[in-house]
Amino acid sequence: ILGEESAKGLKALTLDLAHLAPYPDFISKSIKTQGVLIGFSRDTGSPVMINPESLLRHVLVVGPTGTGKTTFIYTLSLRIVESLQIPVLVFDYKGDYRVILGELDERIKVVKLYHEPPFVFSLGRGNIEVKSKRISEALSTILRLNTGEAKILEDVISRTLLSKREVSIDDLIEYSAKYSKEISIKLRSLRKSRYYKLELPPGKVIIYDFSGLSIEEKIAFTTLLLEEVLCRYGFEPSTTLKAIICVDESWILLRDTSAGKLLLRLVKQGRGLGISIVLATQDIE
Repeated sequence: ILGEESAKGLKALTLDLAHLAPYPDFISKSIKTQGVLIGFSRDTGSPVMINPESLLRHVLVVGPTGTGKTTFIYTLSLRIVESLQIPVLVFDYKGDYRVILGELDERIKVVKLYHEPPFVFSLGRGNIEVKSKRISEALSTILRLNTGEAKILEDVISRTLLSKREVSIDDLIEYSAKYSKEISIKLRSLRKSRYYKLELPPGKVIIYDFSGLSIEEKIAFTTLLLEEVLCRYGFEPSTTLKAIICVDESWILLRDTSAGKLLLRLVKQGRGLGISIVLATQDIE
């Protein structure tokens, strides 16, 4: 809880973020073996550590503007990568992390969704009907399809996934042309984008920069990315931490949206899948 002395009913760690240590390069091996370093005590100077196992219970960062939520998340992200060598995904809706971190070093990669939307979908062992509906809702938002066109697109996606386990935007263009030239033409407008799969390289912080997109587009792209996270990890139970997803300004998702439902599913099931969710918000209303 940032900017607060205490929080009734919550088990919280109150931090003075001025004393966080984002980039100390010289940390003793003995400290590294004790957990994830996030800073040093204001009173004693001793290191403040987080047990990696406790991250599987997820993290909620609450505080008003200017209290250091972003600073805490990028500090935690870099420390996790340094200590545990697992992938950390940061959903950056305002572009703050890109500005602060940029291409700081080889541990960080920035993906600008405004220029490079992620349009390679993997079915994995997911339910075709559910996945088709979510992808259709997301693409319909991005392409501004009407209700009839959205229904056609959902059917096209379902038919495509029945024939292929991995689907690119080119596949959808080809299949949709059989049913609606208008939808096929709209899908072609996305072909300038670079296609890539969800990136989860170990020992890397991947910052997905959503700045420049409307709220509706941010929700749509988040839905697609969370679908791929579930596709990657949703069927392999794990008691060890495999990946961390950090969502700043999480109020954008925690509404009655497909992305919000997926995020809540990850929160509920994440511990058993080895996925930790870090949410930051100004309030918990």
